[in-house]
Amino acid sequence: MREVFKAFFKMGSGTMASLLLGVVAVKIVAVILGPSGIGLYSLLRQISEFATRGGDAGNTAVVQGLASRKGQVREDYLITTFWVFTLASLLIFVVLLVLAPWIAPLVLGRDDGQATNLVRWVALPIVLTMALFYLDGVLNAFRAIGLLILLEVLGIGAMALLAYPVSKLVEAGYLTAFICMLSAPPAVGVALATWFALREGWLAPFLHRPRINLHSGSLQHFFSIAGTLFITGSVGGGVFLAIRALIVQQDGLASAGMFAAAWTLTGTYVALYLNSFGTYYLPILSQADDTSERTLLMQRTMRLTTLFTVPMVISLVVLKPLLIELLYSSEFTPSLEIIRWMLIGDYFKVPVWVINVQMMAFANMRVLLWESLLSSAGFLAFTALALFGFNSFQGIGVGFLVLYVLELAFCLYYTRSRYQFPLARAMVVSWLLGLALIVGASWHTWSNTHVDWFTAPLWIGAAIVLSWLSLSRNERREMFRMALPWKETRQ
Repeated sequence: MREVFKAFFKMGSGTMASLLLGVVAVKIVAVILGPSGIGLYSLLRQISEFATRGGDAGNTAVVQGLASRKGQVREDYLITTFWVFTLASLLIFVVLLVLAPWIAPLVLGRDDGQATNLVRWVALPIVLTMALFYLDGVLNAFRAIGLLILLEVLGIGAMALLAYPVSKLVEAGYLTAFICMLSAPPAVGVALATWFALREGWLAPFLHRPRINLHSGSLQHFFSIAGTLFITGSVGGGVFLAIRALIVQQDGLASAGMFAAAWTLTGTYVALYLNSFGTYYLPILSQADDTSERTLLMQRTMRLTTLFTVPMVISLVVLKPLLIELLYSSEFTPSLEIIRWMLIGDYFKVPVWVINVQMMAFANMRVLLWESLLSSAGFLAFTALALFGFNSFQGIGVGFLVLYVLELAFCLYYTRSRYQFPLARAMVVSWLLGLALIVGASWHTWSNTHVDWFTAPLWIGAAIVLSWLSLSRNERREMFRMALPWKETRQ
């Protein structure tokens, strides 16, 4: 339990710093360029994220593969995956340059030369991001968590420093300046991660065997995990790109900016927060051989993620009007229509994530593939129905919530029947009480466009009390030791 808390607090501190720096960057862009500027920037980011889904999937495969191997087999896997990432980056680069004239009108709604050139320039941050995914996987496998935190913070910090000059250049008509903001985080990460990994000797096999080496066993294992995650990630990325394109076609860039604001507020904190647990959870779960040890780790992770989620979701629910104005501006207030649904959906998303990591650790990729494909297809269908069938922007949020409720129901059924994963009564009761609080706070603030400062602290306080009382005595003691390390030193 101590290691879980330690990993969470380490990554959590970096996550908080990165989140604050990211807030500063987005706020600057929103104030100078408004919803249309945020909409364009979000579309460029989505193109980059869609093109690098394979790298994201490969990152997980690198962590799992290196963590579960030793000696020469590990070196073979390290070299093989490097060349897979290199060849994939080259392929993506060429394809994007060739297809840019077709991508620009489909995604950006423009077919002029400036739009085509902008799409082509996105190839630069894509290549850098692919390299960073590989290096992050190596660092995580060798448990360099502290360096991962530093890379994340410095990268987002560089982006924040560029936000103002880039926004002014875009305002003057130089749209390609956005590429600098997209490229800054991976560029900083690649430079520092390469230097550190070489210094520690983790990349030493490349110095001894610089030629291309692709080992069949390593390739088979890598693609058994990365192949499935690549398909699911590409489909998911394609769906979100299609959703943004549909919004642009129906309502223009300003509405795409509204959706980007909603997605950022409801998705970023969850992703960063879960990564704090996932950095520790996936490699340790992959290394565990004993069934009881795995079960205990999964139960603890499920409980702790739930207990940390309740205060965060409640805080966002009651403070969302203020957060939208602080992070963006009052022009983004209409995004609250879908945010209120998506925040409830986030609570269902957390246990789905825990179970999905379990499937990855056990390399049970077929079920994960179909689950993700059906979920992505369902979200796209809900969005199209909401926009074109009911002309309802709010319907996107309703679809998000419904899909995660269904996905959690399936995941719980599957994990109990396949892995005999027991749901402890205390864990279920705590989760249901948390859900009741979140639904209550959402109902109370449903139509609010301003924060109710009388009741907001009461809801947040109730969530904190619930999470605290749900912890065991030992868990509370460990949290105090992590938060107050000097007391442990004196003892």
